Amino acid sequence: MKRYLTSICFLLIALVQIIGHYTGWGIFAYGMTVVFLLLGAYFTKYLRKPEKA
Repeated sequence: MKRYLTSICFLLIALVQIIGHYTGWGIFAYGMTVVFLLLGAYFTKYLRKPEKA
C-alpha cells in the first residue's frame, strides 16, 4: 500500500489546488500542497525499483 501513497499525494495536490482556486482558500491550499508534496517525496522510497535486464 505504501508504494501507492506517492501517487495519491500528487493527485491530492492537484485536487487541493483546483478546489482552492475556485473557493479562495489561499494560504490554506498552499500549505496543504506543501504537506502533500513533502509526504509524496518521503514515500518515494517505497516505490518499486526497476528490474535489470
